[in-house]
Amino acid sequence: MASQSKGRPEASAQEIQAELDSRLMLLADQLYMLVGNVAAEFEMTPQQTMLLRHLEQPHTMGELAHVLACDRSNITGLIDRMEARHLVERVSDAQDRRIKRIVLTAYGRTQLTRIQERFLELSPTGGSLGPEERRQLLLLLRKLTPEA
Repeated sequence: MASQSKGRPEASAQEIQAELDSRLMLLADQLYMLVGNVAAEFEMTPQQTMLLRHLEQPHTMGELAHVLACDRSNITGLIDRMEARHLVERVSDAQDRRIKRIVLTAYGRTQLTRIQERFLELSPTGGSLGPEERRQLLLLLRKLTPEA
């Protein structure tokens, strides 16, 4: 990849886009490894850890399947295992008792807090970016992920 420095021509728009995509994929890989490592510390799978992060508000199984981009049958098994560990529970919807919402238990909320704290400790942006750089990166990421 071309980069701007003394004696080198400025990178083309295509080269910049290619390097940007490559670096975003590298960061995604690093974050995926981080999720796996933190999950292992809490004797969880990466999928369980990711699911916990989405349960700050109750969700249906279908909503969780959509967010985690997997089949509803996978979510059922995942929820069964997490329920056995007292991390989540199924609660009937107030308006339609046929609908079950997945909610964090008190223990699940405690574990989520501990996991989030551990992610903050190990974040790749924590030590390598200054406060202003983190703010700028956050503004750019908000543009790329408007629905988050």
